[in-house]
Amino acid sequence: MPEAIAALEDGETEFFKKKDPNFFQFPLSPGGVAYGRVLPFPDFLLDMWHPYEKAQYPHYFAVRDIRKREYIERYEKMVKESGVHVDDHHH
Repeated sequence: MPEAIAALEDGETEFFKKKDPNFFQFPLSPGGVAYGRVLPFPDFLLDMWHPYEKAQYPHYFAVRDIRKREYIERYEKMVKESGVHVDDHHH
């Protein structure tokens, strides 16, 4: 095992000596300056699509509508069980 560790350390040393000093890193790759900065596409924007646009993806929007209804039902159930009154306004 000590031979393997020594070989690994020698290999790392050689790599760092020979690597390009101006190493190019893609911005969106791990370690890049923009990695993890891309925000997810907001789901509510799909609700604003024109019906002609939605018609291009009928299966996706059919499943999405089912999932959306399920989500709303789960949310309303959670709120009801928590005892919070949705109509109460604290302004």
